[in-house]
Order: sequence, then structure tokens, then C-alpha cells
Amino acid sequence: AWTRSVRSAGRRGGRARGPGEPAAGPGASAPRSRSRRRLRAAGAAETRRRPGGAGQPGRPAGRPRCAGPAPARSRGGGSAPGRSWRATPPRRAALRGSGSCLRPPPPAGSGPFPGVICLNTINGGAGEPKASLLANHGFITLALAYLNYDDLPKSVTNLDLEYFSEAVNFLKQHPKVKRPGIGAVGISKGGDVALSMATFLPDVRAAVIINGCNASAVIGMHFKNKVISAGAGYSISRMRVEDSGVANIGEVMNEVNKECVIPVEKAKGTILFVVGDEDKNWKSTNYANEAIKRMKKHGNEKFDLLTYPGAGHLLDTPYFPFCYASYHSVARMYTLWGGNAKDHAFAQEDMWPKVQSFLKKTLNN
Repeated sequence: AWTRSVRSAGRRGGRARGPGEPAAGPGASAPRSRSRRRLRAAGAAETRRRPGGAGQPGRPAGRPRCAGPAPARSRGGGSAPGRSWRATPPRRAALRGSGSCLRPPPPAGSGPFPGVICLNTINGGAGEPKASLLANHGFITLALAYLNYDDLPKSVTNLDLEYFSEAVNFLKQHPKVKRPGIGAVGISKGGDVALSMATFLPDVRAAVIINGCNASAVIGMHFKNKVISAGAGYSISRMRVEDSGVANIGEVMNEVNKECVIPVEKAKGTILFVVGDEDKNWKSTNYANEAIKRMKKHGNEKFDLLTYPGAGHLLDTPYFPFCYASYHSVARMYTLWGGNAKDHAFAQEDMWPKVQSFLKKTLNN
């Protein structure tokens, strides 16, 4: 039944049903509708195509593709967890004009507000829910896509840090963004991108690495025509297929060698590592510990660590449903993400007030 549910979920484009969940029936569409309503209530804006594409007038190739900046909105209650996280979606700005200029509406209040760039997984997209959530709690956010969004490629061999540097400079120019530095929040592959930004871009003064790697995973990273981190390899032969028919890729990543490790000790800002200790995508706890060990060795103590027992890889915004398995663009099949529903849900609710507090404390100093 579980295998059939995975296949049917793939045809529907939905989430795979986990063991113990009721079988899909005639009313199966109702929970999906409720999930969508919850997602919108949590502050996720709908994706809209932007005018123009690569090679077309009005939008040169190689410019950042963004879904913001989203305006900051001050709300009573600040960082208190609970229903206050279910905020109204922020207004969106379209990408217009030559030079890929974003034209955000003015934030509520006089500001200035801390600016934060949000980065999604290797599956691509803009990662708008996290940006939307932070935007409703006093931040100006930029949901920055780098793969598989609009006219961006679905996969690349190397990323160029100049692309992310341009996004940093753009966000800094917003008249209501607090100077001098900005923050970066990334999950999974987006986590190691945020780590590279904090390491090599001095204007990135705070970084939140959610279940990220301490190297540039799978895809290499270039900066100013130099390789700063070769793509950490993987061996798909180590992938296991569970009895449920879902892949377990927890042992697929190769040992990180010195050519791949990000020299995080060079970071000028402060880094918060957030890990779920039952991550089945890769060994995120080990990666965070290795990065911290390297920072300590070089006398850099500007870091913090949040570890959540029982939590898996896809630590999303509060009240997002626990995802047992979903499609992985590298494995090209449904894969386990790890964790259990109760502990994972607690981690999602507990971490975001702490992430918000970290960003405000770091960027306001």
C-alpha cells in the first residue's frame, strides 16, 4: 500500500503517504486543500512568472531571480511562538525593466529593518515561505532562486558566488534596509550557499545554516574566476531502497575532502547552525560539528548550534506538515527525509523564534 501511495503521489504531484497514515480515499483532496490554506496563512505567497527571459529584452541572463524583497510588517507579540506565526502574506514585487530591477513596495513603518536573503534546497525554486514568515516579523527579505525557477537552469555544474554577491548589493541598496550588513538563511544545498556567502562576502554578517553541508555539496562554487569549493561528490551505488519503495540516501555523500571544505573560519559574521539529528538526506550533524571544530581551531568563536532530536532534514516554517518522503532532484526518485512527525513539528515551531532572535540581535548590533 505504501509503494502504491508513493506512485500515486508522484502522479498527483503531492506528498508521499507515510506508514500508518490512512489510505487515500474519495475525500483525499480535502486535506490537500486545507494544507494549502495553512501554507498561505503561514505567509507563503503564490509564485508568478516574471516578464522576460534569458536572451529577451528587459532581463539579461545571469541576473538574480528573486521573489521579493518582501516588505517587513511589524506585528504585536514579536517572536512569541504559536498562532502569531500565521501571518498575512506580504505584498510581492515583480521583476521588471532592464537590469533585472526589483521594485519592492515600501515596508510598513519607518524602519530601518534587517535585510535577509532566503535560499531554497537543490530542488530549486525561490523558497518563499521562509522569506514571507520573516517579512511578517520585522525583516525585509529577498527570496532568491538559483536553480529551477522561471528561466534559470534545472541543474548546473558550478554556481558563481558573484550572482549571490549581486543580490547582497541589491538588498543593501533598499532604502529601509539597516546597514551595514545583511543576513542569509539557507536549507540543505541553500545552507552551504549561505555558508559560502558568510565566508567570502563581508557584507553578510549573519547566516543561518539549516541542515547544510560544510562543503559545496554536489555543485561546485566559483568566485572571481577561482574555485573556492569543488563540488563534494556522491556515490549513488550506496543508495538503499526501503521496503516501502522509497530511497534512503543518507550514506550516498562521499567523505568531504579538503578541496571541498568551505574555509568558514574566514567568516566575518556570526553563524547559527540548525540540525535535525535524524536527517536522512546526509549527515548534517557531522557537517555542523566539523565546521564548528574548524572555526574553534582558528580562534573564531562567532557561532551557535541548535540540535533537534528526532527532527529530519526538511525543517520548514511552523505548522508545515511533516514530510516523510518526497521527490529528490539528484536521486531522481522519492527519498526519505528522516525524523518523526511529533519531534519534527516541535523543531519547526521552536526554531523560528530563535532564528528570528538571532538575526535581529546580530544584524541590529
